Amino acid sequence: MVFTSTAFFLFFPVAALLYYVLPMRAKKPWLLAVSYFYYMYRAPWYGILLAYCTLVTYLAGLALAKQTTEKRTRRRALVLGLVLALGMLAVFKYTDFAVQILNQILSLFSPDHLLKEPGIALPVGISFFTLQAVGYLIDVYRGTVPAEHSLLDYALFVSFFPQLLAGPIGRAKALLPQLRHPRVPAFAEAEQGLLYFLWGAFLKLVIADRASTFVDTVYGGFAANGYAGSVIVLAVILFGLQLYCDFYGYTMMAAGCAKMLGIELAENFRAPYLSGSVQAFWRDWHISLSSWFRDYLYFPLGGSRCSRARTYANLLLVFLVSGLWHGASWSFVFWGGLNGLFLVLEKILTPAFRRLTNALAINTKAASFRVLRILVSCAFINFTWIFFRADSLSAGILMIQRIFACFGPGEIAGASLTSYGLDLPNLAVLFLGLLILLASDLCKLRGKRISSWLLAQNRLFRELVIAGTVVLLAVVGVWGGTYSASGFIYFQF
Repeated sequence: MVFTSTAFFLFFPVAALLYYVLPMRAKKPWLLAVSYFYYMYRAPWYGILLAYCTLVTYLAGLALAKQTTEKRTRRRALVLGLVLALGMLAVFKYTDFAVQILNQILSLFSPDHLLKEPGIALPVGISFFTLQAVGYLIDVYRGTVPAEHSLLDYALFVSFFPQLLAGPIGRAKALLPQLRHPRVPAFAEAEQGLLYFLWGAFLKLVIADRASTFVDTVYGGFAANGYAGSVIVLAVILFGLQLYCDFYGYTMMAAGCAKMLGIELAENFRAPYLSGSVQAFWRDWHISLSSWFRDYLYFPLGGSRCSRARTYANLLLVFLVSGLWHGASWSFVFWGGLNGLFLVLEKILTPAFRRLTNALAINTKAASFRVLRILVSCAFINFTWIFFRADSLSAGILMIQRIFACFGPGEIAGASLTSYGLDLPNLAVLFLGLLILLASDLCKLRGKRISSWLLAQNRLFRELVIAGTVVLLAVVGVWGGTYSASGFIYFQF
């Protein structure tokens, strides 16, 4: 059930209103019931997977909680829980990829005896709730959180519907206490949640869905239609912005729904495109996943507490795993490795860069220098997005070849831009939306939020702004020629 679908607009008001009026003892069972209904809406058998992951990690957590358990036994309980939970994810996500790799090897020796790919469909959300449950299990093993003895509370933690399909990935320390003691939010808090949801809808409907029209046209036909390299570059940049607005939009809509239920979700984006370095970009992009890999993979590998060579190897391994988590294909693995390589090079070159700026007396705090750093880091990040979006690794390489072979800057001037799926009014709306996003991110960097300012205004003014935003989204978003109740990009991961 997609946040922008008619089904959700019928589902959520009923779920929220009954949550408000039900007695306290019934609130958690109700949230759990609507969470499972939400997840099983697309495919009823999804509920079996969710229940399996919940039960396996719940029982493993109880085994870890026993005070009399020896260290070796606790480690076995942890490993068993991880294998059973991650094994389910591996079966659904990587079986086809494993068969493809095996067939590539077999083709060298016996090309007539290749294996048939099973064609296993990836259940939506499985990567996210599995990592959330695994993170809880590791926290219990480390002793940073106590094991949850209430199956109801733990099941709600794993399945809480606003974040279920694409995060943000919750931590037990922050989310479980809120779910143990549900509450009805104050009117101002619910109103803030509505503002979050509307902002997310703006990012998705006005920016991301429009950008996708241009991006899909170019990525789908650059080879057959001989598009100029400048058009491909613009499509790559717009894809990065589409991905940002699509996922950031989902996160804000999820945070808004949760806030309207009295639950605070973790922040997932902090203006990453204004960060100024590859390292800072990944610190501010998909924060819940980046911090998950940092805490549960990078640190256990030794992090930066070991030799430089080992630190760089740890970074590369983490990004390779991150690429594989995003998708079972070589293009995603290459994308992850490329980001890891850029991050390692940045770490290696930073000391020399600092000495150079000091020697040349360059003011690194000047706005012009900051803008230059942002442009350079965005260039590196957008280069990697080519492989994230391309249909295959070979298609990504072909796009790069096309960029350098025939750049053609005149192809992105004037009316020629309307040849790629968007007419002039929709192009104007897209770029106006991007300017609004830029203003919002600049405010965020300065510690200011437009929603906080709006909530400080008179109630009549706030309600007029909300009503106007709803009308704007209806006219420009839903009826603007680009609307479809399709899923968000990160649903496929």
